Amino acid sequence: MTFRSRLCDFPLIEPKSGTTRMFSFHSKTGASDFLGLRRGRSGEAEIVYDDGAARRMVWRVTSAGCDESSLRDAMERAVSCPRVVAALFAELSTRAITLEVVSH
Repeated sequence: MTFRSRLCDFPLIEPKSGTTRMFSFHSKTGASDFLGLRRGRSGEAEIVYDDGAARRMVWRVTSAGCDESSLRDAMERAVSCPRVVAALFAELSTRAITLEVVSH
């Protein structure tokens, strides 16, 4: 697995073939917004959003065959917007990536 910061990748564990890598992005606008991709208990990819104050939301990626590069690009673009969650859903919608709520 790899931890992604704004500047570089840090290897954590060697990924098994076909597994989702973990990565995260922090807002570059000075806000405390955070978006990350992780694997849930069942092994599915999950997107985590935290605003650094009150909101933490988790969604499970339900699109079959969704590639990592599309998720990475959508999340990176969304976290650079002032309204991160709205931008995330817009970016995922344009890529036909669907989510289900895990927690709010």
